[in-house]
Amino acid sequence: MTNDFLVPMLASTSVAVAGWVTTHLLTRRRDRANKRRDQRVQFIIDAYRRLERAANRTADQAPAYYGDIESAVADVQLFGTAAQVRAARAFAAAFARDGAAPLHTLLEQLRADLRAELGLGPVADGLAHLRITDNFHHDDPAEVRPAALARRDLAHPAASAPNVSPSAPSNAGRRAPAPVATLPP
Repeated sequence: MTNDFLVPMLASTSVAVAGWVTTHLLTRRRDRANKRRDQRVQFIIDAYRRLERAANRTADQAPAYYGDIESAVADVQLFGTAAQVRAARAFAAAFARDGAAPLHTLLEQLRADLRAELGLGPVADGLAHLRITDNFHHDDPAEVRPAALARRDLAHPAASAPNVSPSAPSNAGRRAPAPVATLPP
């Protein structure tokens, strides 16, 4: 082989190998970043669901959700943005101090950031929490009436929405779940 043939062949091979290595490194970096993003988003979605599930519970229901609240706050502090971490810390401090605290700010922050991360548009409407109870009696079991519509969002047993509808007949003999919808202030 002559140098006239060998030099262009080595140069082409070197460029191809360098291109392959560069592409491989960039793809690996992108894949790691996507995996971190997906994991972070999944943890924040799970934290949002645990916090939402614990919001607006009655005094007898609230203790069952304390573990969910603790783990959700820990996940937000680990995976959340700086604003989410501040909101989680504010909630935790208020809950530790008062035995109850509003979840609205933290839930709104999580929802807004998750929607942005997932490429969804912002939602102007506030959060609505549906709580279904089984202590509602009325004549028609197919008809479900709202037990209460409250404009508060507190993880505070005393401030949670009542779960008995004042307009429902008291002794109809049939039981059907009654939704409790709550809206933030």
